Amino acid sequence: MRDPENKLDEDPRFKPIVDAVNDEMSRLMGDGVSALRLRLTSTDSVGVLEAIAPHFSNAAQLPVPSKRQGNGLISLQSLFLLLHFAQKRIEEGGSFMMALEEPELHLPPSVQRRILARLQALSTQTIVTTHSPLISAYCEPTSLLIVRNDAGSLNAKPLLRAPLAADVSNGVRKLFQINRIETAAAMMSDRVLVPEGRFDFEWLDLLLRVVELGDGGEINCSFGSHVGVIPTHDSCVEVTCASLSRGHPHVIALVDGDPAGHDYSTALVQAQTCGAILRWPDGWTIEDAIAWTIQADEGAVLAILNTDLPTAPGDLATLIIRLKAKRSGVEPNGLKDDRIAHETIANALARRTACRNRAAQILQGIADVACEKPTARFVHQNQGQAVPIMVFVP
Repeated sequence: MRDPENKLDEDPRFKPIVDAVNDEMSRLMGDGVSALRLRLTSTDSVGVLEAIAPHFSNAAQLPVPSKRQGNGLISLQSLFLLLHFAQKRIEEGGSFMMALEEPELHLPPSVQRRILARLQALSTQTIVTTHSPLISAYCEPTSLLIVRNDAGSLNAKPLLRAPLAADVSNGVRKLFQINRIETAAAMMSDRVLVPEGRFDFEWLDLLLRVVELGDGGEINCSFGSHVGVIPTHDSCVEVTCASLSRGHPHVIALVDGDPAGHDYSTALVQAQTCGAILRWPDGWTIEDAIAWTIQADEGAVLAILNTDLPTAPGDLATLIIRLKAKRSGVEPNGLKDDRIAHETIANALARRTACRNRAAQILQGIADVACEKPTARFVHQNQGQAVPIMVFVP
């Protein structure tokens, strides 16, 4: 590098300039002054690394410098460089520990998981920090630590303390296996809401969409920012609260106002595995909360639904009957498990400001109770109890 065969200062285009500079220096400093020579780098290892600029291109393009590429490609390049150093260390009998901060940045989801798999295969130990439920769910739940900062006190608890036993219930198994992405997302929130069943989870998600995606964006609701909702397996609210409260200090439950919901409330108060129990009014289920939201602009919403649903409900009472019934020979038009119909209803609610406001009242009321703030939408039913029961007020 210091004595190359083709010297830059001898290039016909540079030589006149170099010679002129050397002449000036000789006249000023005498013949003993060092002559100017041009080299492509500073001829040390740092200079070489700084001078070598990676380029990328496909068959139809001229090479483009990596710094002109997207951040994802640059991040991948740096990461793969480290991985190949790791490969060399492993081949030589050494160890390799990798600490990676937020690999989800600038990378598509499919690449994120492949990179994490590669890291885990090569590293003696891998430490990854992330806000991505997708990345989190790739790890075993016993290896996933939920890190929290509560008023300056930092703590980390595993999502699951020990591997699942062979006889564990389906509700718990789904929580940490099939629904691990949704569970991880909820556990990263300030508060965790455990509804009574899967349909409750889906309706709450749709209500949040109604509030957040409705035209105008004028409604302020903190539910989506502070409360994570668990896709509870039906009738597993008790065991779900017990499982999650070991890893999160702020778990609350949401149950129906029917006899089963009252039984869940009693059991949860005794178990003390959640910070509060929210309950719909007596006789209510989540579908009645949807009806209350529709009533804010009933005529307009039903006009939309009578057009958009395959079988027009006609009136609100008929719609709620159908929403509470699964499709069967007894009720061929049942909508309880019809997710397309649920989205159609949500889209209709999002188009009416009064309905969006009522959806926001439901969600904000839940968020206020969860964050221990006063709210007029839920009232105490058991003053003085260690686990309060709060009932929704329409």
